Amino acid sequence: MIIKNSLVTLLVVASLSGCGAKDDSGSSAGPVSDADGNWSSACVDLSSPEIGTASRKSSYLVASGQAIRTDGIYSDAACTTVVSLFVSTSTFTTGNAVTAPAGAKEFSGKATSMTITLNTDEAVASANDGEDKICSGGFVKGQAKTYTAADCPNSEGINDSYNIYKVDGTKLFIGDCGDSGTATDCSAPTKRPTTLPEVFFTKA
Repeated sequence: MIIKNSLVTLLVVASLSGCGAKDDSGSSAGPVSDADGNWSSACVDLSSPEIGTASRKSSYLVASGQAIRTDGIYSDAACTTVVSLFVSTSTFTTGNAVTAPAGAKEFSGKATSMTITLNTDEAVASANDGEDKICSGGFVKGQAKTYTAADCPNSEGINDSYNIYKVDGTKLFIGDCGDSGTATDCSAPTKRPTTLPEVFFTKA
């Protein structure tokens, strides 16, 4: 579901790539982890000459082996007017501590469903057509559309992804594929990111 030069791409990949997990046996796991809780990011400015004024805010809810990640793109600097909203749901399984960075642990992700709402004509046209098409398309402006993993078998965000995370007090750092400073191919345990981004989630 790669959408070149588009904020839609950024949000789809971000909302899916690091959210959730399943173990190697294929069964979902549900133990309590140190990542359990309701986490929220700050409003991050994405503005540039190419896209104009834009910002992003995310939340991450982890509880009893399930993770729900919400990523929003906004047309203002205060994250109040939603342009596109992406919600992904998955299982969540943690692993061993990693050598670096200090204090980080493994987790592996595979989204089970995603709900996408696009509120501009440009985003809808991009998601419905050609090489930028998301899954089977069918988006209508302002209407939420939900896909399961079965609907998008070839989408990179739906496939297993091996990532890292770190809880530091009330801060949660997620080492997702595609984040600044992390790997872009996390399709195997040996390809996990080895650094964490500066952006973090704060526990509510």
